[in-house]
Amino acid sequence: MTDMVVRSRPGGAAAVVFALLAGAAVAAAVLSQSVHWVVFAVLPVCLAAAAWLSRDPEVLFEVTEEGLSFELPERVFVRYEDIEGLTAQGQAKPSRFGMQVYHPDGVVRIPPGIDVSSRELYRHVLARLPRPTAGDPEAVPGAMRGFVEDQVERFGADKVYTYRARGFPPAASHGRQVAYSRAVALAGLLWAAAGGGLLAVLNNPPGRDTSGGGWIAVGVLAFLFGVLFVFAYARQTTAGRPTNWRSACLVISPGGVAMSQGDLRGKMRWEELRDIQYPASAASFWGVTSVGASPGIRLVIAGGHFLIHDFYDRPLGMIHARLKAYWGGRDAN
Repeated sequence: MTDMVVRSRPGGAAAVVFALLAGAAVAAAVLSQSVHWVVFAVLPVCLAAAAWLSRDPEVLFEVTEEGLSFELPERVFVRYEDIEGLTAQGQAKPSRFGMQVYHPDGVVRIPPGIDVSSRELYRHVLARLPRPTAGDPEAVPGAMRGFVEDQVERFGADKVYTYRARGFPPAASHGRQVAYSRAVALAGLLWAAAGGGLLAVLNNPPGRDTSGGGWIAVGVLAFLFGVLFVFAYARQTTAGRPTNWRSACLVISPGGVAMSQGDLRGKMRWEELRDIQYPASAASFWGVTSVGASPGIRLVIAGGHFLIHDFYDRPLGMIHARLKAYWGGRDAN
């Protein structure tokens, strides 16, 4: 992929679909002479506006021998050797998923809609990531230095892998979901207001029409659900992270694992490990899983388990591979 220029495809298809749905509702109102179709059209209009305003910003960059040279959304050159983290979302899709590249000055989000295979780009960058920090006792928290010194002395620094927390939280990746939730909440308010207006105008003799009451009820429910999901999605960037997550550290060696992650601090020998589960979810809110906390790697021990969260400077897949290799003993000698 070297010397290839990558750009994002323009978005807006969802906005067009919602706009067409709104137009169809208005046409139905004209043909049926029913104001209720006009009231219904409020929802697709709000969703069309949300889809248009929450489009991913344009991305333009070149894949070079040394790194990724971004022109948009910001002008920055990210060297492979300086990458402090690489995450991918929605990898279940074969070739289209979003990813985030962490560097010393921030985070660049690459949307799914680029003109090359997301999987090929991800593998290209992944293959060029530098080796995790070798066993250096000075590079870990004080409580872990004794463990690192012992492991380096026994196995050598090149067999001791140190992972530190990335310097930045993930860039917001739920903007569209938040926008859609706000649109539903706004449509709910407008439906309730329209229902009140219909009751005031139509609920009069000789023919009383109380259908406006239905719009009030539906509008209130839509507003409540919209607000609920605005809250659920808006908190996903940092939800599940301990307040001191930037000081987290994970050490994997032939002798075992040591970790300092929030309130969880300690070490474990490989013979204590019963199972490694990956991917493993940490927490969810009505099915919305935290970007900051999941997926993770669950290490199962007798009588309990603990989770390695997804905020370290190497992808969870690489950490999982290292855990499996040492647990199986293939690289322990």
